[in-house]
Amino acid sequence: MKKAMQSELCRRLKRGLSAVLTALLLTVPQTAGAADAVWAEGIVPFSDVTPEDWFYEDVLSAYAMGLVNGKSPAFYAPYEGILISEAVKLAACMHQRCAEGAVTLGNGETVWYSTYADYAREQGILTEEPADWDARALRGEIMELFARAVPLESINDVPDGSVPDVPMDHPHAEAIYALYRAGIVQGTDEGSRLCQPDAWVTRAEIAATLTRMTDPAARIRFSMSSEDESVPAEADPDETPEPEIPPEEPNGPEAPEDSADPSVSRRERDWSELTLAWSAVYDGRFGEGASDAVLLTDAQIDAYNAAMTASCPTMTDLLAYPDYVSGAEVLSLIGRYALPAGYDFDRAGNYIGEEERYAVLANRNLDAVGEAVPAERAVVTVRADMKSFPMEDGFYPWGNPGFNQVQETELPVGTPVIVLHRSADGAWLFVVTYHYCGWIPVWTAAVCGRDTFDQFAGRDPGSGVTVTAAFVTAGGVRLDMGVWLPLLGEAEDGWDVLIPVRGYDGEYAEIPARLSFGDAVSGRLPYTMKNVYEQAFRWLGVPYGWGGADGGVDCSGFICAVMRSFGILIPRNTSEQRVWSGAVTDISGLGGADRASLFASSRFPVAIHRQGHVMLYLGESDGEVWIIHAHSIGQPVSVAPLDPWGSMLAMAELRP
Repeated sequence: MKKAMQSELCRRLKRGLSAVLTALLLTVPQTAGAADAVWAEGIVPFSDVTPEDWFYEDVLSAYAMGLVNGKSPAFYAPYEGILISEAVKLAACMHQRCAEGAVTLGNGETVWYSTYADYAREQGILTEEPADWDARALRGEIMELFARAVPLESINDVPDGSVPDVPMDHPHAEAIYALYRAGIVQGTDEGSRLCQPDAWVTRAEIAATLTRMTDPAARIRFSMSSEDESVPAEADPDETPEPEIPPEEPNGPEAPEDSADPSVSRRERDWSELTLAWSAVYDGRFGEGASDAVLLTDAQIDAYNAAMTASCPTMTDLLAYPDYVSGAEVLSLIGRYALPAGYDFDRAGNYIGEEERYAVLANRNLDAVGEAVPAERAVVTVRADMKSFPMEDGFYPWGNPGFNQVQETELPVGTPVIVLHRSADGAWLFVVTYHYCGWIPVWTAAVCGRDTFDQFAGRDPGSGVTVTAAFVTAGGVRLDMGVWLPLLGEAEDGWDVLIPVRGYDGEYAEIPARLSFGDAVSGRLPYTMKNVYEQAFRWLGVPYGWGGADGGVDCSGFICAVMRSFGILIPRNTSEQRVWSGAVTDISGLGGADRASLFASSRFPVAIHRQGHVMLYLGESDGEVWIIHAHSIGQPVSVAPLDPWGSMLAMAELRP
């Protein structure tokens, strides 16, 4: 009886909720006919939501039901967050629809969300006043509101304490476990079931949550019982979908016909065949087996890193970082960034006015910087977008949502950072890492002790493993190429490692995970040309992302990632790489034949620099020079021929 009543309530909620949620989340009107057409064709009209995105089906479903729409006709803005006031409205409207069959709540006259807040208080949904109604809503906060809004039937076995980062004394534990048990949420990954309650909720995530709240058929069945740790058959928790290689992409010399191994994936076979082919070209220049020769030992790599850190002004020796720095230095680091001029639109195409610009500047909280600032140590626990200003969105040219002028770089999991300052809204940390400084979301890093920090900063090859895949999911988080992790031991099918996670109190914690031998190596990958080719080709087909945004990779980030596989830590930007990443030769005044001869003469990897762009040299085949690079927005990492007579500035041999 109870189950039938709850199912009927959910059906009534689903039938009537569309208009309410449309008023909150949508900026573009949608007709029933358009929604039906979208559902029938299985497409969404947003350029920033593609079938390769994990949230595609959720956005498609929610959009077709009228639950969500775009921030503009062309953009859904999946990575933008929602505010606490918006979350309260959602919860209040869902409750009223479920309890009364219709939503009669409307916006308040003075404060738009006042009526929803009053109703939420009366119904016991809102029990504590938010410190800031316009703050971004955290996952735990939304779970608390939603768990009180709609009757939930438990369909999953989720014992107390089984969610790794939500102990039972967490302030939102009861609500979080209720949503897990009801199949509304399953965590960030089917393998680890991490919740990350202090992370911001994005519009992509809210689409998935709303779909499951309103449609019982969409809820997820799983078990976290110690007696039954199975996961859905259709999901492999440790497998990351691999991007396809463009079928018509030229790749230079043909691979040996017998190099294909049917036991490996098509993409792995493709990059392995290319590795063999280009290694043969290299061996043809320098002798048989030359591509397997070790170019630098671990000791030589350490010396190489030390020399770059000492010479390049943007590189920092984290192991030697002081416990306190002057406030003047912190202000200087923060103040090195200026708001973009001429990029006056957010990602959805909305104009950014002077008031919004002032708010961004004020959020830097400069008045709170003291004379002496303690250097707090932390480790990145979720791949973080580092920005030049503490803001969720950014500044974009009109019609170009891939070019965020405040996106600086990505910080992979395990990156050690020095925390020097916090934003006025408490949502951002200003940090220094080995090759950059900027703002990252507070929920992407965990504060740690000196010993833990030094472990990640030192990257001791004798006590850790290095990720060699372009990226792989383990322990519920994405691990990028070159990530170093503490080693627990070796198993039959891989390496047992420790994954850093953020506890609900913001402190460092760890969970065990296993990485396959194909995705990681003990210590560092030997620095050979064959391995350089292999690491570069692993990125084929991965989308370009300016500053590593949206999980992609840009040209200089691509070079950084490949080199991290060998323990080599080079500067992040092309301007610094062109000067300090190795043995640099000015080729701007040389002819094509001389350039090609110089490239071919180096036994070391060669980075070729144009103005604002860098490419990795592969070799010559059929009379052409070939490179691999992360080309530009909208293009995947690819192999291409290079005109040696084209505009170039320098070549950098990646060696001391």
